Amino acid sequence: MALIRMALAGVLALAAGVAALTSVGAAQPEAATRAAVRGIEMIAIKGGSFDMGAPDKSPNRQGDEGPPMRVTVVDFELQKTPVTQALWVAVMGRNPSDAKGDNLPVEGINWYDAIDFCNRLSVREKLTPVYRDYGAYGGRGEYRLIVADPEANGYRLPTEAEFEYAARGGNVSKGTRFPGGEKAADVGWYRGNSNNRPQPVGTKAPNELGLYDMTGNVLQWCWDLYAPDLFRTEMPSPWVVSRRRVARGAAFWMREESLRVTARNAPDQTTGYNFVGLRLARGANPALAVRASEEWKKNVLRKYTTDLRARPGIPDIENPPTTFKAPAAVTTQAANVPSVEIRPLNGAPTVFINGKPDTGLMLWRHAAKGEAEFRDFAVAGVHLIQPDLPLMWVWSSDNSINTNKVDEVLGTILSANPKALIMPRVHMHQPYWWRHVNPTRQVVGYAPGWDRHAHGDWDINTFADEKWRKEAAVAARALIRYCEERYGENMMGYVIGAGDTGEWSPGWVNQGEFDFSPVQRDAFRKWQQDPKAEVPRDRLRDGRTDFFADPVRDQQLMKYVEFESVAGSDTLLYFAREFRRELDAMKRKRILGAFFGYQYAMFYRMPHHDFDRVLRSPDIDYIVSLSEYTWRGPGGLFVGTAPLGSVRLHGKMLYNEEDSATPLSKRVRPGNPNRYGPPDWWTTQQLSVHKIVGSWLEGGTSWYMDWLGEDWYRHPDILKTIAETQKMLQGQIGSDRRPVAQVAVFHSEASIPLMRPIDSNVRAWRSESREPLARLGAPVDYFDVADLDQVIASGQYKLLIFLDTVKFDARKLPRDVTVLWTYLPGLSVQAASGMIGFGLTEIEPPTKQRHFNPFAKPADGSGAEPMGENLFRKGKTFWAPAPPLTTEEFLQVAQAAGVHLYGDGGEQVLANQSMVMLHAAKEGKKTIRLPQAMRVTDAFTGEVFTEKGQTFEVTMRVGETRVWKVEPR
Repeated sequence: MALIRMALAGVLALAAGVAALTSVGAAQPEAATRAAVRGIEMIAIKGGSFDMGAPDKSPNRQGDEGPPMRVTVVDFELQKTPVTQALWVAVMGRNPSDAKGDNLPVEGINWYDAIDFCNRLSVREKLTPVYRDYGAYGGRGEYRLIVADPEANGYRLPTEAEFEYAARGGNVSKGTRFPGGEKAADVGWYRGNSNNRPQPVGTKAPNELGLYDMTGNVLQWCWDLYAPDLFRTEMPSPWVVSRRRVARGAAFWMREESLRVTARNAPDQTTGYNFVGLRLARGANPALAVRASEEWKKNVLRKYTTDLRARPGIPDIENPPTTFKAPAAVTTQAANVPSVEIRPLNGAPTVFINGKPDTGLMLWRHAAKGEAEFRDFAVAGVHLIQPDLPLMWVWSSDNSINTNKVDEVLGTILSANPKALIMPRVHMHQPYWWRHVNPTRQVVGYAPGWDRHAHGDWDINTFADEKWRKEAAVAARALIRYCEERYGENMMGYVIGAGDTGEWSPGWVNQGEFDFSPVQRDAFRKWQQDPKAEVPRDRLRDGRTDFFADPVRDQQLMKYVEFESVAGSDTLLYFAREFRRELDAMKRKRILGAFFGYQYAMFYRMPHHDFDRVLRSPDIDYIVSLSEYTWRGPGGLFVGTAPLGSVRLHGKMLYNEEDSATPLSKRVRPGNPNRYGPPDWWTTQQLSVHKIVGSWLEGGTSWYMDWLGEDWYRHPDILKTIAETQKMLQGQIGSDRRPVAQVAVFHSEASIPLMRPIDSNVRAWRSESREPLARLGAPVDYFDVADLDQVIASGQYKLLIFLDTVKFDARKLPRDVTVLWTYLPGLSVQAASGMIGFGLTEIEPPTKQRHFNPFAKPADGSGAEPMGENLFRKGKTFWAPAPPLTTEEFLQVAQAAGVHLYGDGGEQVLANQSMVMLHAAKEGKKTIRLPQAMRVTDAFTGEVFTEKGQTFEVTMRVGETRVWKVEPR
């Protein structure tokens, strides 16, 4: 059974890619090539059986690492070290790596590059290549089909089972904590010792088999498709499309716990990461065989074309239109059209329907087979529905719109709930025929070979493309007019989506690499007023450890990062204006919004750093965000991806997308790190309340998202919770919802182009402080520093915390307010000295803070007192040279500032003037302290906790959420 399960190693590579496996690399000096190839050392490994995976209670075990299963591997060979750059260049002719060095591991390669390398090396060595490329595959031809020959004697990638078996030491394993030893620093390069960059191979201790770098330095591609439930279920059919491959080992930037031998990683196989390389394997392996019917092999294992124009599903159009003209509307005028808008109410932006405030709670799901869930939500009191309405469904090549799918989607919803109000997500993707006519106008992502590119997973439009903007807007306005005239009695607004998943990303598969399309390049040239400007390719470290960009060397890079966000905002606001023009022409009041403002994650994958301009637009009513996936489990946090304080300050409403799974999901397993899958219904209910009420307390609302259309909410326990939550919030809608946070945290979106685009650095300064801050025991508000003057004018905050901020006049800060600065505000030692108010001296960064370069300490005679290893104080000014701080350090500063703490720290407390919520991270009795004497009742049950008190106690389980209504007495 284990061998059958491990036939995942034999499933087919089905993902985007463009390199033919038989092409020849650039010529290299023959002597150097021979020397590099002769240097390959392979270790013979005797096969055997072992328990693959980690037991339930293993330290740091993730949900995809178990339970263990018995696996048998046959004899094979594995390379002594990861492939070096010298060997890669000898075979491929070019070096894609970020940090250069002959004896450094090659990185910056995608899975297809690794496959290509294996085949080319096999041909050079007169061996039989293992892999065969069958070209484009899948419904739209966007994947590639790679098949392995299980008997071939050439070089290949190890299977996941082979890699773990070898890392453990094979049949001579000593059972050490890490591959080759008990101490991470002895056997691997990781965050604690790597200086945040790859290191020469073979410089740490080997394991029992003589293998080096089996953990740390760089992750290494394996053959297998990634399956999060590998250890729990039978593997899927081998032709199931999946874009992720397994990579084993660990990388130089990861923490020590990631070096465990069972850790699994799932990079996108079309992306070249600067921390993923490969290690060669050899030897026949029956697990590589294709498990498929003869009929399937006959129909599929044939040559396909990678030409976009010839992809399956692309119609043959003899006379395609050059422009799209709005079709004549042939519809029935709706009678009783609702008026929907967002207005302030008692301190928070609120949905108003026909002049009456509403909670705004909503269900998102695909309409197909959703009738029962739509009815269930109606019974629970939730009548707002959001389906997908991709523009590509309706935008036809004959200058018309095809309304069949619109009628199908909206008709399905209304047949189940005639009272539904619908806010469709309009994906502005171009249809297939438009791609056929405009094959060069899609995002073109970076590929390591300088002469090669890979299209985004959805062939996403280049955001700066004015042709797409104008034609898509015309089609969208025609769609809106049809929806309003035919279904106007049931329409409430629209979500404007573009990019991958509609979240305004140029493609998750590009992993933050830039758009190299000619359209984007030309737009960049126009914006910069430089006809020779190029989109910079060197967007990564290239060996430098500088935290900040070099104004001379990185000038183009800085300009392009800024331009990319400007292009994203320009396009969103253009579409918003066009949507609004159509609605105004029809005299319809509707709400418009979009996923935008991802300021704390995916910094260089999301062109969202022109967010302040979006917040100031009168055409945007709400911002869609979501809570960080990392902290969704029991005892976790509700922390948004956008600066929610700025969203509220500008009168925009937050719509939180609550897309955590439930136990009814067949595809998201409990503990899944991407979308937390609760193990039981009690946990599901507690986490649901935490996220839904959390968004309410942040001045917003939410939609429940049945992401996969699996009827996630069709269970009486969760439906009861949804109904109770809707009823409770409807009762609170007239209460005082003004914020009560006394801590304001600032970042600056303008700092993104000025820092070297290294996600881990920006995370350390901007993002990683959010977890310890969320566990402060008091609410915290987040703002862009552009809103500083308004925040100061409110007089609400006792503590101002500055993360990454550009230089500003710090003299404007009130003298009676405590200020905490982190790292180097103003983005230099000199600027920071002037802003903080005491002198700093640049020094060599300590080993643990090597990524903070430059580094500083208080100058002699500055008067700054040490409050710990990472905290200094002078009067009401605090400074932390190396963020993030711990919760204890934040507590120390908050107490000095006189911040009111509702809890003891370690758990999240959210509150407004009328409500307090605690989510328990620890078992036991909790004491809640209020800022004044209040009457406290359970917001759901009405149970009285105190009639007139400033403290009350409650006993809670880990993962439990309690919400109280508070009324001053």
